[in-house]
Amino acid sequence: MNEARRWTMRSEAWLGGRRGPVFLVLSAALLGFAWSIRFVQDDAFISFLYAKQMVSGHGLTWFGTYVEGYTNFLWVLWIAVGLQLGVDPVTWAHLGSMASFAAALSAVWRMAHLLTGSQGSALLAVLMFGTNYTVASYATGGLETMLQTAVVSWAAVGALALFRPNRESLRSLLALSLLLTAAVLTRLDSVVLGFWIGVTVLWALFRRGAGWPLFASFLLPLALILGGWLAWKFQYYGSVLPNTFAAKVGWDRSTIENGLLYLARFFHWYLIWPVLLVGGIAGLIGFRRGRLADASRRVWLLVPPILTWFAYVVVVGGDFMEFRFFVPVSPFLFVLLAALVHGGFGGAVGRPALCSAIALSLLVVASGRHATRFSGTSEDKTLDSIPALSTFYGHYPEGRWDRIGNRLREGLTDRGTVIAVHAVGAIPYYSGLDTVDMWGLNDPWIARHGEPAPAAYRRPGHRRHATLKYLRERGVNFVIGEPTRIERGELTRMDQPAVFGFWLQTVISFNRVPIEKATLVAMPLDGNEALLMWYLTPTAEIDRAIAEGGWERKDMRRRLRPDVARGRPRDAPS
Repeated sequence: MNEARRWTMRSEAWLGGRRGPVFLVLSAALLGFAWSIRFVQDDAFISFLYAKQMVSGHGLTWFGTYVEGYTNFLWVLWIAVGLQLGVDPVTWAHLGSMASFAAALSAVWRMAHLLTGSQGSALLAVLMFGTNYTVASYATGGLETMLQTAVVSWAAVGALALFRPNRESLRSLLALSLLLTAAVLTRLDSVVLGFWIGVTVLWALFRRGAGWPLFASFLLPLALILGGWLAWKFQYYGSVLPNTFAAKVGWDRSTIENGLLYLARFFHWYLIWPVLLVGGIAGLIGFRRGRLADASRRVWLLVPPILTWFAYVVVVGGDFMEFRFFVPVSPFLFVLLAALVHGGFGGAVGRPALCSAIALSLLVVASGRHATRFSGTSEDKTLDSIPALSTFYGHYPEGRWDRIGNRLREGLTDRGTVIAVHAVGAIPYYSGLDTVDMWGLNDPWIARHGEPAPAAYRRPGHRRHATLKYLRERGVNFVIGEPTRIERGELTRMDQPAVFGFWLQTVISFNRVPIEKATLVAMPLDGNEALLMWYLTPTAEIDRAIAEGGWERKDMRRRLRPDVARGRPRDAPS
């Protein structure tokens, strides 16, 4: 036995004897890292609003409209619990997400050990997962991402554990069934990974010759709870699919191209592809030559769910939020990478620890480089960075997400005001004003009949938009679009009328009709800033609010042609 082999065996024994303390120290460090880069994004406030509506006795509705504009049922219920207890939703969301991150770290360790039997592979998998900038960022963020990741990962662990002797029992299969149910209730697309987990469970039970009580303990809770939930959704909303599916997904060539670009960027920016390539080749050679232990051979069980998830991401066109869609599959991906590097390539050359250190260093450097260099949006405007999302492109510096919403509430509450917004998170949540979601995520008519995006428009998740006619029919008083801040007095001076004209042309994306005239107003914010809005449907009550609040007001009577820069994802001219 050579020295490298002896050193590997000693390190495995050392890790095995100190697995608990090592994991606790490592988890504490990774949790600290994730907390240091915590953030919240505007889309999180959509879930917060549904939860607030529920706690206020208005049901899971969008200002009284029965529409499923959320995709995270269980997460909305979690936020509602916090609101009922009087806890700030951002704080409560961070608590749930960080706890989920801790659970996900534990699941990654357990999954890797079950599949490889190696403490070194498990340690490497946790480090790869926890140091990835996107993964660590979405340990917060305000959305359900990490809860979905943790629940799906533990469901996979439960399925893999069935391959060990005497692990199947009514209790364990019931718990596994409830985990899979929770995953789907957290986010419907969990069925993509859940399908393969279910197949693995059934395969393991068939191999053992399990009786019908074991099959029933797994299948019945899953069918009854999810069946009841889907029946409730159909009765409550009129559909089992969320409204966001109709609003976001478009079956065309550009959608697939966006999805492929999203996938390629993730693999290239994080330098995952060279690690996967080298480790994969070594792993395949070892598999073909029978060098892998039985446990290590089961690593290939991860390939079908990973590939299916990637295909799903491509088909839906990816996402504009920085690689968020890759977080739920990351435990599977990094466990596979760790196994291929440590046991595959590392085992082939007899230096698993050295190969692991090199691969981890490469991924960490790539992650750090990405985190420091990508701070705005991609050049093609299809991907937004975590820093950009964390302040909503500079509109909410220092985490002041209530800045615009509170000001609208102070000036317009109890005046029957209806606003139309692109950023339907913080503004509707804090203002409490009836809001038309201009992208249609929370509006069933726009999601199905809104103006379709032109071929040149590549931004994921925004395929239809409100028409000017529809906004007038809804009695929208103020069209905000995406918040546009100007200096106080700038509207009154009107030094650059072309700029305001351009804003009018683009505030209603994909607009195809000319604008004959318009009234613009500027609502004072703190400091020397004001919020620019199109006063679309005047009322006497709102006229009084404008006068009492000292808002600027300007009529524009020039005829404006439809937006000729229809591909712009941002409305602000500056």
